[in-house]
Amino acid sequence: MPFKSKSQRRFFHAAADRGEMPRSTVRRWEKETPKGKKLPEKVAASAGDRADDMGDSRLRAIMRLMKMKPEVRKRYLADMAANNHQLPMILEPKTAAQKEPVSGKEREEFYQKHGRNPGCSLARDKDGYFVYTHRARSKSYPRPSAIPADRVKFIESTG
Repeated sequence: MPFKSKSQRRFFHAAADRGEMPRSTVRRWEKETPKGKKLPEKVAASAGDRADDMGDSRLRAIMRLMKMKPEVRKRYLADMAANNHQLPMILEPKTAAQKEPVSGKEREEFYQKHGRNPGCSLARDKDGYFVYTHRARSKSYPRPSAIPADRVKFIESTG
């Protein structure tokens, strides 16, 4: 695929110098770019085009890794590290805490302190009880009645 801009050409050469991209990719793109072609300094591209135009760059590698199933991704990354390949920077998604069911007695204890219809939900994890909405959650407390009213009000305000 030919280069579309001078900026893209510089990026490819710099990435190859840093070892983030194979030299063969840069040579192939140079070969496919017409010799006399005047390239613009920069070309505006949509987000979807940008990923396709970058060839074997870090962005494309990250996109490939994020599409993998977690167990396959872990094996792939372990293999890459074992073979001393440079890894792309990856932001692993946070995994949600496993919620356990709250009994009716525990829920009643919460309702006695905070009222019947709080604007948030009560749940339990391995650390204790917490209140949450789709945007926020409180820290865990040992009992539902131990959750402070100001924390419940704050979490309600995020819903």
